[in-house]
Amino acid sequence: MPVARTPVALVGLLSLISVAPLLAEASGFARIDGTEVRPSHAVAIWTKSTAFGDEGKRILRVLLATTPFDTAGIDQALDREGALRGSISGDLAIVTLEADGNFKNFYLFIEEGSQNYGLPGSIAEKVSIGTSQVAGRAYTEGEESLGDSTISYDLTFAADIVPERPPGAALGAAGGAPGAAYTAYLAGIHGGDVDAIIAHADADTAGRLREAEAEWLADELSMLKEMAPQEMTVTGGQGFDGWAILTVKGADWSGDAVEGAVKMVLDGDTWRFDGEDLDYVW
Repeated sequence: MPVARTPVALVGLLSLISVAPLLAEASGFARIDGTEVRPSHAVAIWTKSTAFGDEGKRILRVLLATTPFDTAGIDQALDREGALRGSISGDLAIVTLEADGNFKNFYLFIEEGSQNYGLPGSIAEKVSIGTSQVAGRAYTEGEESLGDSTISYDLTFAADIVPERPPGAALGAAGGAPGAAYTAYLAGIHGGDVDAIIAHADADTAGRLREAEAEWLADELSMLKEMAPQEMTVTGGQGFDGWAILTVKGADWSGDAVEGAVKMVLDGDTWRFDGEDLDYVW
């Protein structure tokens, strides 16, 4: 059954104020059936699209919530947008913009019942995107049908754009010492080398392996191997104060081609794995 659609307009209403130290304002509503969200806080962040056909395209996410966002420590997060989302509680609306300011889509998360709704939209007007701030308005002209539900919104925002992560020191093609540690960690997993795994695994995994009784150790190693990438090559990286981000490419646990980033942290004089953020290569 065709889904009825109403054009979605996006109009830039607010001028950027270069002297303002902070903009984090949102007003208006987003309504799905009988549930209404009225955000009062906003923040924006540049990221790259992972949508099919748009992979790698630069986009701006404007996040709107009823509680303040916390940007502390975001530069050490592999998924900076995810870190922003995780810093708030409650409902969340996201307006996604093209790099030129044109409207791309709208997303609404309702915390109760973990409800997710997404709407594509028609391009109308442009918002104002500056080097450090974004301002505008996104709204539907009336209600839109979304399956058996109806959704509408009218949101005005003025927000700071989270600065890009400052670059670290180049680690070279193999990722330097953090790259060598990550390579040794994966080799240990695939070879069942408990000492190598413990040396470079995250602290929780290392502790669990140290304390595992003999009859459970084989299961722990098997589970690690099943979840680990089948192969991964370090292609470079950046070093920071006590941590590093490696760029990698290879095949994930299922054999699909992936590429992305791996975070390593310095623990004493050894580098430990601290997470990965991988995307499929289509």
